[in-house]
Amino acid sequence: MAALCVAMGTVIARLSTDGGVQVSLRGFVWSCLALAGVASITQLGAPPTRELGLLTLTTYTYTYTCALASVLLFIAALVTEAVTGAPALRLSKDDEFSALIFLAFGVTSVVFLLW
Repeated sequence: MAALCVAMGTVIARLSTDGGVQVSLRGFVWSCLALAGVASITQLGAPPTRELGLLTLTTYTYTYTCALASVLLFIAALVTEAVTGAPALRLSKDDEFSALIFLAFGVTSVVFLLW
């Protein structure tokens, strides 16, 4: 069912204004690879989920993933600053800050609870 939703979402997103569908082979292959990756992660995650429990496994996974992503993004920002000269860190404007808060707490909480 999830694969059907992903495929239909891709088709809807790729509809052109004249009603035709624009499909590229490269995009289709990448979509299939992404779907296969998600499916394989789900299959690999089944045994530890039974053993550790869903909440414990999810908490550890999100904690370590977020910590690793933060470090990698900070390094990428520093490299970008060194290459382009654009500042790696800057203060957010009010509207950007409110959007970040909404994404950080609102969307993440809803997704976590629905999962």
